[in-house]
Amino acid sequence: MDDLELHKRIAKLVAEERELEEGHIGARVTSEQEQRLREVRAALDQSWDLLRQRRARREFSQDIATTSPRPPEIVAFDNPEHPTCMENLVAAAGGEPAFAFSLEVANTGPMDGDEVVQLYVSKPQSAVTRPLRQLRDFAR
Repeated sequence: MDDLELHKRIAKLVAEERELEEGHIGARVTSEQEQRLREVRAALDQSWDLLRQRRARREFSQDIATTSPRPPEIVAFDNPEHPTCMENLVAAAGGEPAFAFSLEVANTGPMDGDEVVQLYVSKPQSAVTRPLRQLRDFAR
């Protein structure tokens, strides 16, 4: 699969993810839909990871033919094999900034790694067309 095909695959997976997320608004999500959403997200994680591998190899003049998708348990964002514990979530509205969040995060899985908290927001009723979810902030 070349980069163009990989980008097309990512676009298709993003469209399916959005369809699955938006399709259950106001309705109960079935276990099949939840499972498919997990599969789509894992496939997206693998695809983005493969694209990053290829870009890194090109940057250092290495052959991209040796790149291959890594297993979902290595690259998947919400991998149950590598759990993270989140506690003491506090959200406050008003003031400056308009919203403030705080929480404690700990890697409780068997592998070492940094904990990165990402804050995504959505504004479905916006006058301007926006992505379903936008990354607004992150912290290590």
